[in-house]
Amino acid sequence: MKGEIFIVDIIESWFEQAKKLDSGESLFLECHSKTDARSMLRKFKHIRGEYEKINPILTSTIELHTTFKDKKFWLVITKLSASPLVGFKKDINGNLIKITLENDIDRERRIKLMIVDGMNLEEIKQNVHDLTNEEIELYFKKED
Repeated sequence: MKGEIFIVDIIESWFEQAKKLDSGESLFLECHSKTDARSMLRKFKHIRGEYEKINPILTSTIELHTTFKDKKFWLVITKLSASPLVGFKKDINGNLIKITLENDIDRERRIKLMIVDGMNLEEIKQNVHDLTNEEIELYFKKED
């Protein structure tokens, strides 16, 4: 049991390292056997699943798989370059225009901080593009 807890601590530490990777970078963790590599993969997927409850955007960019290279088994953790928050729109001239969605949690936090800082609706509209009617009602309800 103690050995299992120790392994989970190590996996969590490696997962923390994986979160810090730049797009396209990978970590290669050597495993003793194919069975060990698969076991490590399952444990990493479990840790990623737990972290997904906290930050689903980040975890969607972390890919996990096993490989056999240089006569060794490896667990490979890769930070994908594609973000689910980034897309491209093709205009009528064929030009691609990058569109970045905001993480709703970050957006909500920014709006609330601007209100705490004393900004009025017009100032917030200048800083938060596409403020929705629902957000205006939620944060700026007129008290009757």
